[in-house]
Amino acid sequence: MQYVDPSGTLRAERRRQPRARMLAPGSAVVNNGWSTFDLTIRNRSQGGVRVELPGPSPLPSRFELRFENRKHWVEIAWRRGLTLGLTFEDSGAEILPFRPRRPAERG
Repeated sequence: MQYVDPSGTLRAERRRQPRARMLAPGSAVVNNGWSTFDLTIRNRSQGGVRVELPGPSPLPSRFELRFENRKHWVEIAWRRGLTLGLTFEDSGAEILPFRPRRPAERG
């Protein structure tokens, strides 16, 4: 399979699995849940996701990724600036319990 890159050059597709574009918020959870980093999921396949970070973040090579009310253990496959390719380590994601948000208290 081939595709045209942003410069107009025809290139060979190197991905093993097709990807679906998406724009979804997510979180990287590290330090046994003591630290979280916001990120944006840009595309997804059966084997992983591409994410963008809002700024430099000290992420370990393996961490918990939460998005769409699920959590996955992921490993960083590649990094280009603030964009990361993550591979899923788990075959299925654990569904997180629903927690309704409380309205902000007014004083």
